[in-house]
Amino acid sequence: MCLKTKQSSRHNKSCSKQRQLTRIIESFHIGFKTITSQLFVLTSLEYSSLKYIPSSSHVLNTVFLISFISLNLNLKSIDNIESVRLSNMLAIFSKSSLPKKVGSHTIRQLSSVNFDIQHKHPQARKQVGLPRARYGGRNAVTMLPGGGIGPELMSYVKEVFLHGGVPVDFETIQIDPKSDNNDDLQYAIMSIRRNGVCIKGNIETRSLDTAIISRNVAIRNELDLFVNVINVQSYNNVPSRHKNVNVIVIRQNTEGEYAMLEHESVEGVVESMKVITEENSTRLARYAFELAKNNGRSKVTAVHKANIMKLSDGLFLETCKKMSENYPDIKFEHMIIDNCCMQLVSNPHQFDVMVMPNLYGSIVSNVICGLVGGAGLISGRNYGDHYAVFEPGTRNTGSSIAGTNTANPVAMLSASADMLEHLGHKVHCDIIRTAISKTLNEDMIHTADLNGTYKSTDVVHNVIKHRELLNCNTKILASLTTTEHNKHKQNSQLELMKKKQKLIGLFEIRMTKYLTSLLDYRFASPIPIS
Repeated sequence: MCLKTKQSSRHNKSCSKQRQLTRIIESFHIGFKTITSQLFVLTSLEYSSLKYIPSSSHVLNTVFLISFISLNLNLKSIDNIESVRLSNMLAIFSKSSLPKKVGSHTIRQLSSVNFDIQHKHPQARKQVGLPRARYGGRNAVTMLPGGGIGPELMSYVKEVFLHGGVPVDFETIQIDPKSDNNDDLQYAIMSIRRNGVCIKGNIETRSLDTAIISRNVAIRNELDLFVNVINVQSYNNVPSRHKNVNVIVIRQNTEGEYAMLEHESVEGVVESMKVITEENSTRLARYAFELAKNNGRSKVTAVHKANIMKLSDGLFLETCKKMSENYPDIKFEHMIIDNCCMQLVSNPHQFDVMVMPNLYGSIVSNVICGLVGGAGLISGRNYGDHYAVFEPGTRNTGSSIAGTNTANPVAMLSASADMLEHLGHKVHCDIIRTAISKTLNEDMIHTADLNGTYKSTDVVHNVIKHRELLNCNTKILASLTTTEHNKHKQNSQLELMKKKQKLIGLFEIRMTKYLTSLLDYRFASPIPIS
């Protein structure tokens, strides 16, 4: 009996210590699995091998796996390890985050992808900015030279782009101003729809047929280019009435008197309809306030004639007032168009952002461009929800000076810089703008409209010269940046080596504790063999 009791007692102790051994191994098992999963990634082992991670009873396999991973760690080159991945592993490893458990099942964390949205709306994609045609990393842009000085100005744009290596390909379309049909116009509109972006000169419409509408207005209406923006800034050394002018003019582009709704009610009496809608006025007002907000502007001035046209201009003014309530940080004023023209001539510095209907915008744009040097300096931008068209700000044809090599190319070159900014080619845009500024302010290369004696080609060649110098400076800066990047890369490799050593050290500490616990248990109380 005593012998059986002793054997039973010894068996109970053995079972107790086996349970204790099981708890020891299981306590390390979860942490070990986390460690080994990170180390498998580090050593580029197949993650599927994790199914061989030992259970609580396979101590021999555990020792083998530790040796196997350690061998791969020692053989792995630091150059083949990604620094970001290793940093993430260290962070996870140090936190010892464990998977959640429900009963005996382990729940893996799902990815952060919102599958509900993805499956409910598989075709929905957020469109950032305006659509742009890109082929082989280059942008396709529609070019409409127009009439008058347009073709020669477009040739200057191509020359500057060629010397600068700008990644833009032009699809040039000529529209015959004498044509009695709209075939050329429809082809041009189709091209702009395809490419998303256009640069154009002013297009003449010489046909006397009343069915042939203005090509410029038709393009804006067909593409819904509801807003025209010109940023009027004076040049320091360009002769002008006022210095330090910086005003943004925002013009409604598709309505007003430009609706082209005219008819002769009786002989000798012609009626023209002016169309103002709340929807387009709201779009324009919102654009003006958003532009002021995003560009650090403090005031928006609405220009109107609501004292006479109480319904049409009254609707426009009321819409602007309602919109201003959503922007309390931006001051809102309104001014009658005739008073506005007088104020512009006498004191243009009182204006910051100006918003107005179509016809008033045409008048104000020409007045304020004349204040800073004339029609050859300022560029204009036309925006819709999907397309963008860039052109000189005053939209003049310049037929009287066509072919004389005296037209000022600055407005068209500035329009091309605006286009590059829109396309995301910020470096090329900044280089062209800087070259234009140096040509006008430092070298004083001025054409006849600025009381100068230089030709159009002189301005273009000087811009190209500055562009090449700026390109060289940009390359030198890029070289210096590359050197700094190489130094940073070397430092990163040193940091990477330290992180790897830290990871190996943590691994060894964890595994040493694991094996020590097992060995202490084994040698302290060996399990009897029955």
